[in-house]
Amino acid sequence: MKTLNPDQKIFLGIDLDGTLLTPCKKIAHQSFETLKKFKNLYPKAVLAFITGRSFTSAKKYVELVNKQLGKTTITYLACFNGSVVYKVEESEGYTLLDKHLVLDKMAEKIWHSCRKHKVFFWGYPQEPYKGAPCMVGRHPLGHIIQMLRWKDMHYLKGYINNNYFKINVMMFFSKRLDHFMKNFTKHDLDQVELIRANNRLIEITAHGINKGTAVNFICNREQIPVLSRCAIGDSGNDLAMFKEVTFKAAICGSPQRLIDASTYVGTTKNHRRFSSIFENYFLKLKGN
Repeated sequence: MKTLNPDQKIFLGIDLDGTLLTPCKKIAHQSFETLKKFKNLYPKAVLAFITGRSFTSAKKYVELVNKQLGKTTITYLACFNGSVVYKVEESEGYTLLDKHLVLDKMAEKIWHSCRKHKVFFWGYPQEPYKGAPCMVGRHPLGHIIQMLRWKDMHYLKGYINNNYFKINVMMFFSKRLDHFMKNFTKHDLDQVELIRANNRLIEITAHGINKGTAVNFICNREQIPVLSRCAIGDSGNDLAMFKEVTFKAAICGSPQRLIDASTYVGTTKNHRRFSSIFENYFLKLKGN
């Protein structure tokens, strides 16, 4: 059985939504305690949040964990499925290390394709529009979501020129997303990365950019080999992250393709679903 050497640097990539976070977008008390145990067991471990969330949305969880544990436990943050990577400094500041964008011309084509196939455009522009960090397209669903999140979202009636960190394409009817994906030509796919996160969501980033590239970027910077890398996730966008690590744990209820790629699958569904994976797997990987 492969093990982790506590005297060497190891890497742990942690997804947020559906993994560390509860359905109410909180972090359970048991999860804080588990991260503390993991860091105590592997003192040289490099912990990173690897998420599809925006920087503004994700950094509050970095700060919450670091404050709760009394030190900088989370030292890297990769947002927008790897489109940006930040180093978390001891001073609670953030240093941007890497950035990749979906360029304006391609984003505009995605906008019009969303309109054509009656799916929902949800984009994160490089430059906020009227103070909003994300913009939603002309669709009834977008209007409803914007009313619920009016502080950080702007509803668009027409395309606004911008480069984008990430574009979400959403719809409750999976067949519409299927038709949307078929609309992309080989030339288009040479410019963007399409990930089917689940039946209702497609995530689009710059070509070749995903959670796996973020893991590689951080681990190459920290000189951590694949055999010393771990990850935990719950959805289709975590598959790219799993491909770059040796120890990969899927949350209970994850899609089958992620389960098939995992070395451990959780069995607990409640608020202990995150911490139980550490107790039953990651904390038991310690070698001599």
